Amino acid sequence: MRATIRPTSRESKCPKCSKAFRHILKSGFICPDCHTVPKKFVIDVHWRGGRDRICSDKYGKPLDSYQRANDLLSHIKLEIENHSFDPSKYAATDTKKFYTSILLEEFLRKKLVSIAPSYTGGYKKQVNRAKQFFSSSDVREIRKRDLFQYLEFLKNEEKSKGVPLKSKSIRNNFTNFKTFLNYLKKQEIIAVVPDFPSEEEIAESLEKIILNEKAFRYAWFKTEDQINILNAIENKHDRNITEFLMLHGCRPGEARALRVADVNIEAQSVTIKSTFSKNALRPRRKGKKSKPYVIAIHPEMIDFFRKRVRNHPEAFIFINPRTGGPYMIDAFLKIFAGIRLKLNIPPEVRLYDASRHSFVTQLRRMGTPLSEISKLVGHSSEKMTETVYNHADDVEIENKRMTISKLSFKKPAEIINLKTAANKKPSTDRQR
Repeated sequence: MRATIRPTSRESKCPKCSKAFRHILKSGFICPDCHTVPKKFVIDVHWRGGRDRICSDKYGKPLDSYQRANDLLSHIKLEIENHSFDPSKYAATDTKKFYTSILLEEFLRKKLVSIAPSYTGGYKKQVNRAKQFFSSSDVREIRKRDLFQYLEFLKNEEKSKGVPLKSKSIRNNFTNFKTFLNYLKKQEIIAVVPDFPSEEEIAESLEKIILNEKAFRYAWFKTEDQINILNAIENKHDRNITEFLMLHGCRPGEARALRVADVNIEAQSVTIKSTFSKNALRPRRKGKKSKPYVIAIHPEMIDFFRKRVRNHPEAFIFINPRTGGPYMIDAFLKIFAGIRLKLNIPPEVRLYDASRHSFVTQLRRMGTPLSEISKLVGHSSEKMTETVYNHADDVEIENKRMTISKLSFKKPAEIINLKTAANKKPSTDRQR
């Protein structure tokens, strides 16, 4: 290997006197008469029978001083000794191909084609955070220490209005970046995915955040509260779709997408197979592993469905009377927003809480097995139901409270007296 530093062709002569710059060993190039120096340098590397001209570092920064060029040359020599030298990393035109921010943007474009519209906003935010941190760094140079630094960056990042990211959001951002790196490996842009912090290391890093944040708890309604909500809805069409959600527990997007062809009126059942994601109708349900599932029509809604199935098979079951079409997301959310004002329901409580979450919680309180509830709400596994609806743990606590309440210190004397009376032997004095 042989490497030399010299000014670029345009910088080989002094701009004042046009004389060639003189090379002074270990000091650089200078014009003895004008005391000017070149502004751009190049490193000629003769290596493995070839020649490479390097004009910038790995980040595309030009070699604008002799000192910068000399430092880079020392680094290149070290890489050659360690058998890790790759000339393409120093080619200005090629380097941009490996900018993390550019590749993240490409990854986002491809991802947005396949993910549900309701996910796009969150996905864009996650990618933008990664772009902000990694910027124009070479994706091939990312190491585990960089990932730890990214984790620290996310811990200090704000969601909005000064609100920091929660531990779950930090994990989601971190997982998304790992998905991005796996994508690059499949595209053969990087050879290997760098080692990521283990679950234990991540948990340790997030421990303080987890301890300080309150666990999120879903709201749920009792049957009498749901009846009050239904009574507060003036329009019968709005009441029909709300009642369906409360009695069947499916997602609002799935109810909005329901068509006449999905109803088997003889079997009194409905097949849930498509959904609205925001206002985009998607042919399959939410979730990668989600499959169509069949639910029974509640007896209190069978007459409604008998009337609706007389329409064209492709007609939507629930029609917005204001538009004549299916319910769009804004109009749908407006219904419950009006109910909240009427009944003084806290603004953080959602229709989802009043319907699907209440459906699950009420059934658990009735002692319905989790496996059966899982099938009713279309989950792929019982574990998923338990994970998503862990807010229903208060049901388990209530059951335990009822069990332990059978033990009591209130009347121990009476219990002892009863036992004593039952076991008391006749007096020996009387026998005498």
